[in-house]
Amino acid sequence: RVHFGMSGSCYVDGARPAHNSKTLTLLVVFDGAGSALRFYDASCAVADASAARAKVAASAARDVCAPAFDRAAALAAFDAGARAAPTRMLADALLDQALLPGCGNIIKTEACARARLDPRRGIASLAASERDAVIGHARQFSLSWAKGARPALLWYDQTICGACGAR
Repeated sequence: RVHFGMSGSCYVDGARPAHNSKTLTLLVVFDGAGSALRFYDASCAVADASAARAKVAASAARDVCAPAFDRAAALAAFDAGARAAPTRMLADALLDQALLPGCGNIIKTEACARARLDPRRGIASLAASERDAVIGHARQFSLSWAKGARPALLWYDQTICGACGAR
């Protein structure tokens, strides 16, 4: 199992990382093929492949990037998350891969912007329609990005709000 974190990367064959500061974490050489994978600045651990596949399959209905996405399952997970930790911030809940797999920092930020929700709000304070809206926007943004039509960024890495024009 390889986790890339914020700066990890993988290069195939002779490709080298752009920055010299990258630390080689794992080298996988394919015998007889002359090919290799080089993982840099990543954490690596041996994992049970069947358990990992089962975990991915069990969460596919909530994965905003998955073809099998089920909005009702994602909403149910958010409702359960709200009951378990009512003061948990919306931003933290969106990044929780146990609740909404596939949602990362940019998707979280842009989904909140499009739903016009403060990411610091507690998830229990959100109306069902607000939870539905933010999950819908996370899914829509993810699909657009996956299709190569990356939507304009309204909030992420911006100094002027793309929705209202305020600083």
